[in-house]
Amino acid sequence: MVDTLSFISGSDKRRRKRKFLKLIIVFGASGIVVIGIIWLVIKSPIFEIKNENIEAGQGISRERVIDLIKGKLLAKSFLGRVVGSESLLSWPTGIFKEDLIPSFSDVLSLEISKSYRDQSVLIKAFARQPIGVWCFKLDSPTRCFWFDNTGVMFGRAPSTSGNLIKVLFDYSQKGKGVGDKILPDRLVDNMTSIFQTIYSSGLSTGEIILQDIESEEAEVEVVSGPKIYFSLRYPADGYSETIDFFRSKPEFRNLDYLDFRVENRVYYK
Repeated sequence: MVDTLSFISGSDKRRRKRKFLKLIIVFGASGIVVIGIIWLVIKSPIFEIKNENIEAGQGISRERVIDLIKGKLLAKSFLGRVVGSESLLSWPTGIFKEDLIPSFSDVLSLEISKSYRDQSVLIKAFARQPIGVWCFKLDSPTRCFWFDNTGVMFGRAPSTSGNLIKVLFDYSQKGKGVGDKILPDRLVDNMTSIFQTIYSSGLSTGEIILQDIESEEAEVEVVSGPKIYFSLRYPADGYSETIDFFRSKPEFRNLDYLDFRVENRVYYK
């Protein structure tokens, strides 16, 4: 009786072992097939990029755009590392900004789209447009940078003041560089609105001065006209009309200053 039970138990164990081995073989073979299919799909010529179309802004070369995408964006992609940059599967789509600073700070944004039907990618690279030049007078020697309407400094610039591009001389900060902002975020929009107001007014200006960032005030020297004072605590939008009003008066040249440092008010002398 005991021997019979032992024989039956041994047979069950052998059957279970054979079933287990069969399952391993089936799952192993299925896994190999799946991996093979995935590999064939990834390596299939239908996903191979045949055309890279690049539309780049002024001063941005095709080579820099390609280097940016392959070095910055594809490097972060798992598929990019596995299948390389020649496959449509590895390319991201959308608009990219945060990946560009500081290495490519003169590129405002990249827009990438791809077509599987045409086996092509389209890359649009948008360049930053300078709104002014920012010069750090506390640096020795003085360093100047182009900056755009987001406040980002994106390249070295000359310190010559003029009317085509306005120049601000900052006597309160040092140590900023390409990829950084001209001011703390809370002040950037108001400062750029001051520049836009100066441009829209058509004033011929000399230096724009930031003497002390703590006071949150900027001073504009006007050629053959009064000094103009602005506050950085609120936007300067709308003051161009007030400036136009004063410019239309014969006594404009004899004024000492126009003061816009109190919101919605103007003081003059």
